[in-house]
Amino acid sequence: MDQITTEVSRVAGCATLLREHLPRTAQDTVPELTEPADPLHEHLAALARAAAGAETVAPGALRSVFDSCTARSGLSTAYLGTGAPATATDGSGSTSTSRAVALSSATVAALEALTATVASGHRHGRHAAAPKPARRPRG
Repeated sequence: MDQITTEVSRVAGCATLLREHLPRTAQDTVPELTEPADPLHEHLAALARAAAGAETVAPGALRSVFDSCTARSGLSTAYLGTGAPATATDGSGSTSTSRAVALSSATVAALEALTATVASGHRHGRHAAAPKPARRPRG
């Protein structure tokens, strides 16, 4: 439970940062990052159901969708893996795009860590109902 709490806290921190850095102008928007929005929402819903024990969710699925979207759009080569999320590697200097990609990637990483923790709990039976206490013999 402590690990789930830690991972949820990481996700909440990412969500807070994303909200703080929402685009303020049209130039700050990153239309390419709207593509993974629906898979993200679906993953969150599946994760909630998995946490409730209703289904399982596979770690890595959200990362795969995000990576495919950023690769297709060119964002992965221009902005990811630079070690410096506030600058672009393509020389464009688009700090807002770089920040959006870095924060989105960090959010996906946090959600994947939470997903792995929840999935691990299902594999180890941690979400099974607690055993009923033994009945005391009448006597």
